[in-house]
Amino acid sequence: MTEFGVSLALLLSAASQASVHMIWKAAGDKLVIRSIIGLIEAVIMIPLIVFVPWPSGVVWGWLFLSVVVHLIYQLVLIEAYKSLDFSVAYPLARGVAPIATAMLGAVFLGDHLGPLAITGIVAVSAGLITVSLGAKPHRNVLIAAIIAGLLTTAYSVIDAQGIRSASNAFTFIVWFFAIDGLVILSITVFRRGRLLPELMKAEGYRGLIGGGISLFGYTAALGAFRLISIGAATALRETSVVFASLLARFFLKETIPLKRYAGIFLIIVGSTVLAFNL
Repeated sequence: MTEFGVSLALLLSAASQASVHMIWKAAGDKLVIRSIIGLIEAVIMIPLIVFVPWPSGVVWGWLFLSVVVHLIYQLVLIEAYKSLDFSVAYPLARGVAPIATAMLGAVFLGDHLGPLAITGIVAVSAGLITVSLGAKPHRNVLIAAIIAGLLTTAYSVIDAQGIRSASNAFTFIVWFFAIDGLVILSITVFRRGRLLPELMKAEGYRGLIGGGISLFGYTAALGAFRLISIGAATALRETSVVFASLLARFFLKETIPLKRYAGIFLIIVGSTVLAFNL
């Protein structure tokens, strides 16, 4: 795939990610909607298991780590979404990821970033933080959002290592979605019990849409993790904050202060620099 193709795939992934998180934030029961999304992903991917090579022992290890970190991330982010506006919680949760991921990618994956790419990552990170300025969330909610951001860094590095370790990229992709979907569904069954069928019925159509979008969006991101440096891929993917701000304004009817648009501008500038310097 060309550099332009990778950049385009990541921007589409960013738009998809923002849309899924808006659906997640707007849901009445955020755990249930996430379990429906996971169920849709698993139902689509499980039949494909027979068509991809079996994971090696190393890949199984990365898959296990990935599913555990994704699960913790999802549960932590649910707590942030319960109390914060989407236009605040989402940038907070994503803001620490690009720089931290770039640093870990360089240390653990041997990724190399040139000066302009580093400049782009810094601009995106600064923009993400600026977008969330002015919010005054409760301390526990703020902590939850920041932890979610650190977990984003963790699962990005783990997933990059996992998909690069697999002889066939689709081995990691198919097994990840299959296991991740079944795990979050199992947690939801345990926590909601006999109420789950009725709750799933109430959130069903949004979960169905979210599942399809999520599957496309993160598959594109995983493919990019295999092809380019994880820091650049994460920074481009975090342009989802731009899409999230628009969705929050026009669909969730949240008020976005004028100063947050300065952050959006920084994200756009940084992502443009990155797109031409992968």
